Amino acid sequence: MGRAGSAAAQVGADAKELRRFDAGDGPGASARGADVMERQQRVTQRPIWRFREADKAAEDDQVTVEEPLEIRVEETPIAVVMRTPRHDFELAAGFLCTEGLIKSPQELGAISYCTAAEPPNEENIVEVKLAAGVEFDRQRLQ
Repeated sequence: MGRAGSAAAQVGADAKELRRFDAGDGPGASARGADVMERQQRVTQRPIWRFREADKAAEDDQVTVEEPLEIRVEETPIAVVMRTPRHDFELAAGFLCTEGLIKSPQELGAISYCTAAEPPNEENIVEVKLAAGVEFDRQRLQ
C-alpha cells in the first residue's frame, strides 16, 4: 500500500478523533462559528437549458459555490485547495495526514478559522495548531 493509502487507512481508523474539530467546537468557537456555517451554505442561481425529449427550456438551476481554502500550520501557509464550503476542519486534517505532514490525527492540537482575515475571507483560511511536543518540519515544504 502506498503512502496515501496507508495514511488514508490511519485517518479512517481515527475518524472519531477528527470529529472534535467541528466548526462549533474547540478553540475560537463562538456565535461566530454559527455565522460561518450559515455563510458556508452558499448556493447561487445559474441559467441553464433543460432538455426533455424534443423540448428545450431556459431555467435557473441552483449550484453550490466552490471556494478556495488556505490551510496554514503554525502560521505557515501550506496549500490552497478548492472545495465546496463545509467540513473545512476535517478537510484540513485529512489533507495534512494524506500529504504526510502529520502521522496521525493525534498530532493535531486545534483547528480554527483565521480570525486575522477580513470577512468574508475568514472562513476561507484555517489555522492548524499542532499538539504539544509535535515538531513541524517546514523544510519538507521546500
